[in-house]
Amino acid sequence: MKRRFLILCTALILILSLFLVLYFTVTFEITLQVTGGGTLQAEKLRVHPFESVRIRAVPDYENGENVTLQSISVNGKDMTDKVRFGTLRLRFIWGNQTVCAEFQTVTEPVRANAAVFV
Repeated sequence: MKRRFLILCTALILILSLFLVLYFTVTFEITLQVTGGGTLQAEKLRVHPFESVRIRAVPDYENGENVTLQSISVNGKDMTDKVRFGTLRLRFIWGNQTVCAEFQTVTEPVRANAAVFV
């Protein structure tokens, strides 16, 4: 009985060690692509499995034009409705992620009390 318990504990420790080694050696890349007048900023561009990362969409106001975020997608899936206060959070990442954002110049000024992606 003691021998079986010892073998079971040893096997569990080996499996746990294998998972830890895989976790720290496997990383996934976050690729940012932008069209229009703006930038994307990520906390980090390489993440371990099941980590989270926040991506900020920052419109470019340097030219004096009104620029807004038109759409944002992750691996081809539209995530525009998940943007909160200009930030998209990707959770439980498994695999490489490509984030594409499209910014659009608006002719009319954005009102201060307008709710944009909130």
